[in-house]
Amino acid sequence: MVAVESHLDFYRRWHRLSKPYIHRQFQQFAPYLGQRVADVGCGLGNFTPWLLDRELYLGVDLDEELLRELESTYHQSPTVKVARLDLAAPAFARTLSLHRIDSLLCVNVLEHIENDRVAVENMVAALPPGGHLCLLVPAFPYLLGTLDQLDGHFRRYTKKTLGACRRGCRWRRCAPITSTSLERRAGS
Repeated sequence: MVAVESHLDFYRRWHRLSKPYIHRQFQQFAPYLGQRVADVGCGLGNFTPWLLDRELYLGVDLDEELLRELESTYHQSPTVKVARLDLAAPAFARTLSLHRIDSLLCVNVLEHIENDRVAVENMVAALPPGGHLCLLVPAFPYLLGTLDQLDGHFRRYTKKTLGACRRGCRWRRCAPITSTSLERRAGS
């Protein structure tokens, strides 16, 4: 009989085994992260260990089971909070604004959202002028295949298709497209 791995056990295994990969991603974004960081699509909090020194770490996800695990793991840290929010819903920007978020991490999440343009608009709207949106998305649409579909991906990106998500948003690119941080311009 083959043991079936639960959803939570899969994420626990990924969380444990991916630490070097996650740390490398974090290092790319660290210069752009402020004191009040929202980690959108946080899962079990892959970035949380490196953000415990911040004024606020807000783990945002739709998965209640993963949020409960994150909350349980960091229950003694007064700076770690969680929120169950839909990135494509209007309440997203309002809730993050209430938390005075100055930086957003959104790593390997945008491709899971059917209306990615609304998601980007909501993230930009949640930030104050000068805030940073740190995005990492899968590239090379020609590689879109069954593994992407199994993982719930709607797409992979090019510079042009990612740029189309930001039309109408006032931001500027601060880093290479391979590890993009976008800064909301003052007054937008």
